[in-house]
Amino acid sequence: MKVTSKRLLVFALMLSMLFSLLSPVQLVAASTTKAAAPITRGEVCKLVNSLIGATTESANMNSIVNYKKTDAYYSVMSIAYNAGYIVPNKSHQLANASTKANYNFVAIILSRLLKTTRLEVLGKHDPYATLTSKALKSYVSEILPTVITKSVSNKTYKGNVIINSPDITLTDVTIKGSLVIGDGVADKEAILNNVNVTGKLVVRGGGENSIKIMGTSSISTVEIVQVNNAVSIKVSDGAEVKIININDGSDDVILYGSIGTVNVVGNNLNVLTNGATISTVNLSGKNASFSVSADTIVEAVDVKEKATEAKLNITGSISSVVASAASPSINVDGKGSISKVTADAAAKGIIINVSANASISSISSAAPETVISGAGKVETAKIEGSNSSISTPNTKVTVGKDATGVITNSTNTNTNTNPSTNPGTDPGTNPGTNPGTNPSTDPGTNPGTDPGTDPGTDPGTDPGTDPGTDPGTDPGTPPVTNPPRLWQTFWANQPTSSEIPGYLNRTVRVYVSMPVDTASTVSGAAFTAKGVSGAAITSVITGSVNPKTVYENWMDITIIYPINSDISNLIVEYSPTETSAVVNLSDSNSKMESFKLYTSVEAATEPTTIFHIMKDPNPIIQKVIVSTDGTKMNIRIAPYVYADYYLTKFKYTVNNTSDWIYNNIRYTSGHRDFYVENSKGTQAESSYTIRIENTADDKKIYDAVGKAYDYIEMTVSGSDVIQDEAFDWTKYTN
Repeated sequence: MKVTSKRLLVFALMLSMLFSLLSPVQLVAASTTKAAAPITRGEVCKLVNSLIGATTESANMNSIVNYKKTDAYYSVMSIAYNAGYIVPNKSHQLANASTKANYNFVAIILSRLLKTTRLEVLGKHDPYATLTSKALKSYVSEILPTVITKSVSNKTYKGNVIINSPDITLTDVTIKGSLVIGDGVADKEAILNNVNVTGKLVVRGGGENSIKIMGTSSISTVEIVQVNNAVSIKVSDGAEVKIININDGSDDVILYGSIGTVNVVGNNLNVLTNGATISTVNLSGKNASFSVSADTIVEAVDVKEKATEAKLNITGSISSVVASAASPSINVDGKGSISKVTADAAAKGIIINVSANASISSISSAAPETVISGAGKVETAKIEGSNSSISTPNTKVTVGKDATGVITNSTNTNTNTNPSTNPGTDPGTNPGTNPGTNPSTDPGTNPGTDPGTDPGTDPGTDPGTDPGTDPGTDPGTPPVTNPPRLWQTFWANQPTSSEIPGYLNRTVRVYVSMPVDTASTVSGAAFTAKGVSGAAITSVITGSVNPKTVYENWMDITIIYPINSDISNLIVEYSPTETSAVVNLSDSNSKMESFKLYTSVEAATEPTTIFHIMKDPNPIIQKVIVSTDGTKMNIRIAPYVYADYYLTKFKYTVNNTSDWIYNNIRYTSGHRDFYVENSKGTQAESSYTIRIENTADDKKIYDAVGKAYDYIEMTVSGSDVIQDEAFDWTKYTN
């Protein structure tokens, strides 16, 4: 006992001496090292997902190259990607979840949630400073101090507020800040009854019967960024909503009630109305669609210059429409009416269709290639754009003195101020030469492709190293400087009726090696259609990151040609010029080389030129290579097919036997080879009926242009069955 006591005494003295050498600051730091560790970006996103109630993963994660399903933060980052506050960079990478987070990274995320600027959210915080878990929670509480999870009444809140649970009602509430309807509301309701919001109402959640604003509620600006399902805004009982902004990424939006101004900002949006009264609608998103229901009244619609290929569908009433964008379309149906339509020269290729019982009082168009058609009533039309046509009955038409090639209906009263124009006598005028406008030529407006864009804000640079880069960006990726290359070409659809009477449309999809810009390629004559009389290229648009094919980037070239034309000699030719070319999106000086597209190899008259054949994308089983004992088989499908290989469970049925086991898959630019084995085989046969299906839940097989198939099945025989004793299947992969 004495020895042990002495040892304990010595140990205690040594500890005492050690602690005497440490300062109080060192002692505190040693005891709190773990608590003070900097938090990572992944942990930030986990907290934000919980804050807004986001639980839905992105369906596009298979396009993200730096995450696998086995990664620790895969689900967290997938949810953040779907929620839209984390976006990929041009290399299809999301923010690195393991990187330490700084204030700038968090400020960008919060600014996106609140639809405000990064600098406003950042405040006086050091953008370079990292955060501990405690500091993160304190900072988020500073910006979003109130989270509402149940209905409340008779409250006043200072600062921003978020609702992250469904079916909540706020009654007699004042919010001195912005109100966020979080993702957690999902497809349910949020009711604002006598609610005054001094900041913005940001709608991230809600369904088709969702956001109800009623009573004496007063909201200056509504920002809609719902990404998971359609959302409706219902204004009733005298409530006031001055401005609604509908942003990129939103699904269908339905508007009810009295609204001041509606700004359709995002691309490819579909906005519907139902019993609405709206003062002004501004369309500035590409390929946006706005529908006016029979019981809706709109005072004015302005189709802005950037709203190329915008669509107006009208069964209600509009006082005035002004079009300044290329290739818009206006369809007046039912008993719909417009008092006045004005199209300036920039609205080239505008199409106006007026169905029976619908009407337009007056149309004034300076746009070339204006088309006015239908059985409805157009009282007067002043046409100053050349190569236009008017076929509505009994319209009083005035043709401008500088307009040529204008065709009018014989029932129209024509006041022709240009004596050189002879209406109706120029059958060769092609109404389908409108080049359209590329809806993807502004890479900065798509939050899924431009890593540094914060819509409506100053995004700054990299949140991990420098205070303003999009949190989805990793710095240091050099721009690509090589010219785009043409890969594969397929018909994207079957011929469809054109909006131009007597013409058909068909689109060919051209896969390219990188994102491209096709601005002005049509109007600048970089693309032309040859070999078929009356054929023309009407539009060239781009796309990228298609989750249903292995190709990421493409151009869709739409061709118009007369009905009953033989298109076996059709040629689509691309020849770049100084002012018109397909260029690398990252380097406008890198132009794509000339090429020609033919309908068949036989039609290719210049084989020395770079050319491709416009192929049918429907996959067929082209060839079967089988071992002589019948145990091994290579099934070739062309064109190749695609499936989500993380979730794919292919089932192979050969001559009614389904015990074939997957061994390997190989593919080239033209076909896909499935190598399967069956130990019960006895000998090779001369004919095989083969069925390939994807048995994973809700998964299909996709062809080269993204069309879905439940299965692929056909019988292969004759020369398409190759028996190989050694079964060296690799020699047949070309």
